[in-house]
Amino acid sequence: MSPVSITRLSRRTPAIALALLSALALLSTLALAAPTVAKAGGNSDASAACEDGGYADWTDAEGNAFRNAGACVSYAARGGSLMPVEVDPFGVSYRASGANGFVATVAGTGLEPDSSVDFIVTWGGDPFFFGNIVGASGAISFEVSSVCTSAGSQLTSVSAAGTPVGGDHTEYPLPLPDASICPPSG
Repeated sequence: MSPVSITRLSRRTPAIALALLSALALLSTLALAAPTVAKAGGNSDASAACEDGGYADWTDAEGNAFRNAGACVSYAARGGSLMPVEVDPFGVSYRASGANGFVATVAGTGLEPDSSVDFIVTWGGDPFFFGNIVGASGAISFEVSSVCTSAGSQLTSVSAAGTPVGGDHTEYPLPLPDASICPPSG
């Protein structure tokens, strides 16, 4: 090697060494962070709940709706907690059941203890009531199985009726199951 090359090498050595150390530091940081990302991304139940239109049944922890399944899956994969869509004081989430059915999980909080709650499904103008009793804590959670179409009529509305603490027995409209669970009749 010529003396000129040695001089150039010696002047660049600190810059090259610094670049190599920076690259090693970045790789070390990524290697240490990878288990955390993988662990947060392992929430397959929550991710599955977002798919097939299920994202419309959930919000983030602050109550913000998801604009699509990808946003919901991404939020869950980063360790976010999916919260059921809330219509004070009730929330509902749906899953498909058979070719024409669904299961609704109804949850309510802040209700008068030992009061009654009704989950109401309506096809055309025919409502059907499913009832339950609120526990001593003022909270309730129960499942209801129903159908998307009854006697030729499509499901037209879903609601829950209950008594908030210190309030009157009130009916609250809830979202319908999305089209992936109850496709529109055509």
